Amino acid sequence: MSNLEDDYREILLQHARHPKRLGELLDATGKGKCHNPLCGDKISVSIITDNNKITAIKIQPSGCSISLASASLMTELVEGKSIDEVKNIIESVNINFTPKVEKSVWPEELQLLSPLKRIRENTMKIPCVLISWIAIKDALEYCKHSTR
Repeated sequence: MSNLEDDYREILLQHARHPKRLGELLDATGKGKCHNPLCGDKISVSIITDNNKITAIKIQPSGCSISLASASLMTELVEGKSIDEVKNIIESVNINFTPKVEKSVWPEELQLLSPLKRIRENTMKIPCVLISWIAIKDALEYCKHSTR
């Protein structure tokens, strides 16, 4: 295993053991959830948006180390970004974790998620990566339909 792969593995383990931004935002402008009944992974995401940006994000994840790490990395990537940027990132994540997509090029906007790249080779674990991204997409939809 290369040093880079060792580094990526350590990053994933750190995020899985100590996920960032745990909790719930009681004054959230958007909330989303996702549950995979096949493996039991669950996540709730709450966000605060202001001036078309995600100004705060909190997660309540439960699941395997990959889903925990992905959720934690997601919070680091999207906080402070515009809603349009986050929607583009969500689309890029979905494209890059689709099993039939060419895997040679990793997009610049996903560099923070590079430790997750190898998981694309294990199609059984791809849902573990994507669960948090489904939940944040749901939270953004909630914002759009909210009366706040």
